[in-house]
Amino acid sequence: MLLKNMLPRAVWEYMAHFPFDDALFFLVTVMLAVAIPPITNLVTRNRTDNHYAKAAARDGGNLTEWIIQEALGDKALIEISTKRGKSYIGLPQFVGSPVRWENDVVLLPLFSGYRKTETHQLVITADYRSVIRRLAAKEDGENISPSAHDLLIALPYEVIASARRFNLDVYREHFLAGNNEDGEEKPTFAG
Repeated sequence: MLLKNMLPRAVWEYMAHFPFDDALFFLVTVMLAVAIPPITNLVTRNRTDNHYAKAAARDGGNLTEWIIQEALGDKALIEISTKRGKSYIGLPQFVGSPVRWENDVVLLPLFSGYRKTETHQLVITADYRSVIRRLAAKEDGENISPSAHDLLIALPYEVIASARRFNLDVYREHFLAGNNEDGEEKPTFAG
């Protein structure tokens, strides 16, 4: 109706060639509705939700979330330290929506510990790997029994002080038992 008032000549020309009022518009709309999603999927086929979440975190300047998203996509270990000094090392399982103030990180912890107040050195006090192995061995589809999912922890972003990739081999080689090159004592497993 709006086009008839604004461009009467164009509408008259259209009606001269296509005498059926809104049928062509409807047909074109249906054809586009069917064609556009597969074309869009082809263009973005190799991109995952994680790709877009990483881009949103990076572009928004939230590098903590970007590191967590990277580790989630790569299935890599991360260490998350809280503002109170507690540290969790594990595999990220899920990150909530990319709105920072509503976001939680769900982590399957392999280790937990704390950072010393004075030196910020990592001290690992709990090793969950043997528990996870035992629980995984007991899991079966028929019985309701404890599973590794029972160890999941959700950390709200407002309690996270830092996040970083964690390489257990590097930690063992460079930071466990004894003194480092500067003569400072290296942290050890407390438990």
